[in-house]
Amino acid sequence: MVERDDPERFDDLLTREDVERLLESGGLRSPAFRLVRSDAHLRASEFLVDVPWRPVPFTGMADVARAAAEFARGATLVVQGMHHWWPSLSEFCRSLDVELGHPTQANAYYTPRSAQGLPVHHDTHDVFCLQLHGEKRW
Repeated sequence: MVERDDPERFDDLLTREDVERLLESGGLRSPAFRLVRSDAHLRASEFLVDVPWRPVPFTGMADVARAAAEFARGATLVVQGMHHWWPSLSEFCRSLDVELGHPTQANAYYTPRSAQGLPVHHDTHDVFCLQLHGEKRW
């Protein structure tokens, strides 16, 4: 762990406000996001909605009110594959690709204070974590 004294050190990549705006916009769509809680299985139908549109509906859109309610109950918002569509994280990952000689990706996990999104687990791939805001015991 490397501690930093500057709480805004990575604000050029992603801020708490950026993540909140993403959720509040209603533009998040599955599978680019999901909600998880270590103590409960959340079904996608609990926070997703299909939006009528022609010629086909937008499926799996965030129902902002229901997703926010799940967050208030302790759910973690997981925003996946941000290296594909969030410009600063895309650039960051491409620079890591070059430095590491290996492809990288970026996901964001936004967890309410005093909550745990995922149960204790291990990953079958290498993980490099940047703590952008708040505290977590790793």
